[in-house]
Amino acid sequence: MKKKWIASMLALALCAQVSAIPVKAEPVPDGVEIEDNFPWGCEVIMGDLDMSGKLDELDISILQSYLHKRSHFTKEQAFLADCNFDGVINIVDLCMIKKNILEMRTTHQNYTFNSSDGIYKTVFNVKTYANGRSIITVTWYDPDGDSEQVNEFSTVDLNPFEDEANYHLNWGENALTIEYKKSVADLDNDGFNVAKLDYPDRTPTQQTYSREIKSTSFPEITQVDVTANCYNEIRYKVNVSASGEIIYDYPSKVGEKISIQTDESISDYHVTFHYNENELRWIPENNLIIVYKNAVIPSEIDTENNTISFDAVGGDGTYTMVDAYEWYQSKGQSTEGYQYEKGDFTNYISDWERAGKTGDIMQLVNKDWVLSCGKEFHVSNAEQLAGFVYYCNACDLTDGEKKSVKLVLEDDIDISGYEWAQINDFYGEINGNGHTISNMKISGGADAGMIANGYRSNIHDINIENADISGTRGAVVMGYAMSKTCKFTNVHVSGNITSNNADCGAIVAYQNSGCVNLENCSADVTLNGEPLPFLSREEYTAYHYLNDGTEDLKISLENNIISREENANYDPSKLSLVLVYNGKQILAEHGFKTTEKSLADFNMPYVGTYQFFVTYSANGKNTRISNIVTFVLGDAYDIALD
Repeated sequence: MKKKWIASMLALALCAQVSAIPVKAEPVPDGVEIEDNFPWGCEVIMGDLDMSGKLDELDISILQSYLHKRSHFTKEQAFLADCNFDGVINIVDLCMIKKNILEMRTTHQNYTFNSSDGIYKTVFNVKTYANGRSIITVTWYDPDGDSEQVNEFSTVDLNPFEDEANYHLNWGENALTIEYKKSVADLDNDGFNVAKLDYPDRTPTQQTYSREIKSTSFPEITQVDVTANCYNEIRYKVNVSASGEIIYDYPSKVGEKISIQTDESISDYHVTFHYNENELRWIPENNLIIVYKNAVIPSEIDTENNTISFDAVGGDGTYTMVDAYEWYQSKGQSTEGYQYEKGDFTNYISDWERAGKTGDIMQLVNKDWVLSCGKEFHVSNAEQLAGFVYYCNACDLTDGEKKSVKLVLEDDIDISGYEWAQINDFYGEINGNGHTISNMKISGGADAGMIANGYRSNIHDINIENADISGTRGAVVMGYAMSKTCKFTNVHVSGNITSNNADCGAIVAYQNSGCVNLENCSADVTLNGEPLPFLSREEYTAYHYLNDGTEDLKISLENNIISREENANYDPSKLSLVLVYNGKQILAEHGFKTTEKSLADFNMPYVGTYQFFVTYSANGKNTRISNIVTFVLGDAYDIALD
C-alpha cells in the first residue's frame, strides 16, 4: 500500500513539473483561415493533433511529447492543442483530451421493466465506460408516466442486462430485489450480487397546487388553488390556466375563465378562487357564484379571506366566476336577494379601459358631461364625440338599453391628431344631420372601423372624410355587421383602409347574415392604396365571383330545384353553393355534397333577381367553377314548397 502511495505522489509530481512549464500557444495570424489547411475542411476537432478526424491515444502521445519538449507543433497543431482556449498549452489540455476520449467510448443503454400487476414501472439506464465499469441508474415511474424517485448501483466491468442469464428481478411486496453479476469474474460461478430497492410511496396525501393568475383585462381572480388526495407531487398532475374557451352567453363573467385539467389519478378535487375585492367594482362579494357548463354549482364565499370555494363536481373543464344578479337576469330567472344599484359607472375602470384599447379617448373625455347626456348625445366637437365613444364602450348597458343610444352631430368635427378608438358594440342610431367627421384614424383588431360590431344599427346622413383605418379586415364605418337589419342611408365616406384581408368594404366589411341595407351611399376609398369601388365586402366578393371563374361544373335550375353534375375532379366536401342578390353575396352553403338542392331550403327575403353558382376551395382560396343560373322572385309564393 505504501509503495502505491509513493508511486501516485511521483506521478503527481511529474504532472506538476510538466504543467509548471506551460508553453504559450502560437496565435493564428490575422486573415489566415487555419481550417483550410486541415484535411477534412472546416470541421475542426479540438485535440486531434494527428488530424485523423478522431481522438485517440496517438493524440495523447503527441501532446505528451510536445509538453516534454521532445517535438514541435505546426500552427495547426498549436491551435488544436489549446482545448480550453486560454492561450497556453499544458497538462489541463492533456486532461481534457483524455476525458473526451473516455466519454466518446462511454455508452448508454436503457432497459424498461414493469411489475406483473402493472403498478410499478422502472427504467434502468446503464452507463458503461471504456473499462467496462457500469453505473446503473434506476428511475421509478408512476402509472401516469411521471418520475418519482431514483436509485443507483454499479458493477466492476460488466453490463449484466445484456444477457438475461446475468440478472434476475424479484418483485416483492415492498421492494424490488435485483440479483446481478457484478464482474466478468462472476460469470464462472453461481453467485449473484443483490440490490434491494424499496418501492416509491404510493400512499395518497392531501396536497394543494396554487397558480397565480395575472390578467390586466380581467384582474378580479388573482390565484387558484386545487386541493386533492394524490401520490407523487400534485404539481405534476394539475394544470390551471386562463381558459381560451369561447363562452358567448356569460355577460356576468367576473375575472378570467379558469381551465382546470388533471390526470387520471385524481378523480375528486376542491377548488378555491382568490379574488381582489378592490377589482369587483360595483358587484357585492356575496353575489359571486360559480358556473360550470352553463349551470350554477354549489360554492362557498369567504368575504373575510376574499375566496370562493367549490368541489369540482363536473371534473375537468372551464369554471367561471359570475355575478349572480346578472346571471339569473340573463336567464330570465328570479334575482331575489341579489339586486343592487351599480351607481355612477364613471367611478369605475371599465373592461374596455382595462384592455388598454382606448386610443386618445380618455385624454378628451369630460365624464360629467357624459353623465348629463343620458342616452342621447348631441355633439359639436372632438371632446364630446370622445364622450360618446366612452359611453358606448365603458357604460355597462343591457342589450335593451343599448338600443336607445343615439348620436346626433350638431357641427362638422375634425379629429386630426388623435388616435381614435372604435365603438366596440353598437345597437343604436347615428344621425349625422349632414355633417362631417374628418381625419379619423383607427387601428383596430379583427374588425376595424368607426364601429367594430353593429347590431340593428341605423346610421344616416353622415359624411366621414379622409379616414385612415387599419386592421385584419376593415371598413370606414363598420367592421362587422352582426345582423342584416343594419341600415345605412345617405352615408358618404373617403379615405384609405390598410389590411391584408379581402374581407373589406368602403362602408361595411364583413356581414354575418348576408345583406345590409345601403341606400344612397357613396365612397371614395382605397384599400392598401388601390381603389376600392365596393361599399361592402359582399359586393366585393360577388363581383369577383361573377366576373372571374370557370364553368367546369354544370348546374341547372328546373322546377325550383338546383342540380349539379358529377365531376370526379372536385371533392364534394369542398364545394359551396353561393347565392348573390342585387350584386351582393348573401349566402354561401358550404359542402354542396348532394347533387340537388331545393330553393325552398334558402332564405330569400327580398323580391328581385338571385344568382346561383358553385365555388371550390383550394389552397385557401374559393373560386367559381360553375356556370351562373338566375332566379327571379316576384312573390314569396313563387317557390313551390311541396
